[in-house]
Amino acid sequence: MAWPSFFRRQKKDTCRVWGYSFQVTPQHLTKDDTAAMKMSYDTLGEAALNRLNFLYPPGKEMQYDPQPPKSTAAKTDLSPARHGPHKRDLFVLLRDHATDDDVLRELWTQVNTVPNWVCWEQIGRGQEVFYRYGGPALTGLAFQSLLGGMVRQKEVEDYISLFRYIAYLTGTPHEFFESPAKAKTIMETLLRDEIDPSPTSRILANNILNCLEGQSPTFPSRAFLEANCR
Repeated sequence: MAWPSFFRRQKKDTCRVWGYSFQVTPQHLTKDDTAAMKMSYDTLGEAALNRLNFLYPPGKEMQYDPQPPKSTAAKTDLSPARHGPHKRDLFVLLRDHATDDDVLRELWTQVNTVPNWVCWEQIGRGQEVFYRYGGPALTGLAFQSLLGGMVRQKEVEDYISLFRYIAYLTGTPHEFFESPAKAKTIMETLLRDEIDPSPTSRILANNILNCLEGQSPTFPSRAFLEANCR
């Protein structure tokens, strides 16, 4: 455990939360910025989901053909269809009807357009970093903690690049992952503005540990999980 220094001079812009100190800079979002972000969401994704829900309403098992049509003439319009019993698959529905509707076409085109900043070799290296540190990282993310363990700058860059692309695919603002410095800044901002545990949070945290304890594929012990959370 690292003891705080009582002789270290604190600047006026120093922010100290949960035992972590950092300097607030113009690059950090303000509390008004983060409050506005709480009200934002992926409007295109929601619009596409609404269209797909109209196409095939949610249900355990829907009647539709999951195979892509062989020709344009074989495609159906956006009215509910019944072909054969299959579990509803939103990806398949989006793929098969991407040319039938402007909203679906826009989403399909967006997720299948690779941004010019994507480097597949770097994405691959980022995946290797994730596999190496995946267990502790996922446990840390469950508690919104800052991640550690990647001591080489190259690993950090590769890892951040991987999650920038993931953010792009999931409709999440990805500009925060343009560099490790920006990623660190947004994590510090979230640490300052978002993490405000209550007695209920304590119960939920223990529930998460109970759920993860002894689960495959690594079967972690309770002590291991607790150590990763601190």
